[in-house]
Amino acid sequence: MKTAENFEQAFREIVPKLQELAVQPVRDEDDLTERMALRSTVFNLVGGLRAAGTDPDKLAPGWADCFITLTRENIARVPRNFDLTRCQPD
Repeated sequence: MKTAENFEQAFREIVPKLQELAVQPVRDEDDLTERMALRSTVFNLVGGLRAAGTDPDKLAPGWADCFITLTRENIARVPRNFDLTRCQPD
């Protein structure tokens, strides 16, 4: 995704990872960190797409269901002492 030239390309590149992680349980704290950073990145990309007048559902049908599933699994697995500052995307 770091080579993407625009929101559409970045979104199309990241959706397969979203789909992959959405069906997997959180394995450990490092995995949770990666998943939360991915969620943040997807959230920001969707905002950029919508601001540009692009419907993310037309680019990747079903992405929203994966996003919700990933988010719910993340929330269910956040330990009380989890450092959320670790979850900022690069």
